[in-house]
Amino acid sequence: TNFTLFYNSSSPTLQNAFCLEQLGSAITFVLGSEATFLTLFRNSSFSNWTPISPPQGTYGLSYDGQNTLYASDYYGSRVFALDSSFSNTTPLRLYGKTNINDTSTPTTPSRTNLGGPIRSRVDCFGNLWIIDITFNRVLRYPNGSTTADLVWGQTSYNSQTA
Repeated sequence: TNFTLFYNSSSPTLQNAFCLEQLGSAITFVLGSEATFLTLFRNSSFSNWTPISPPQGTYGLSYDGQNTLYASDYYGSRVFALDSSFSNTTPLRLYGKTNINDTSTPTTPSRTNLGGPIRSRVDCFGNLWIIDITFNRVLRYPNGSTTADLVWGQTSYNSQTA
């Protein structure tokens, strides 16, 4: 399974975006603007649409089953929590950054910043788990919080040894 998020480069808003889940060449799930996707699919008209693919084909998108889509932005050192209906164009939460326009990579890890998030998943308790390969760790964020309460792979939130 691979997820790809598409947005319209001539009008890049979440209302003009959709996410596809693919198993091989079959599209198994469409999230977001399904009507837009179906129109484009029928007309093979993807010329203005740009896929946002996570680096090296990793699964940079996850869904919590409760209307939230998590999109890992490896190069921006952040993870967006997005309204999966795409009706709200502002992220619900931002992990790894306090300023949405900040795309710099931090030099020191902490409970609230990310170096290179590649994957995220939500467990049955609503905790968000983020793999941060730049700082060699996995972080757990309690449901709705942007501050990690558990770190795996390091002795503390501020260490980054490989």
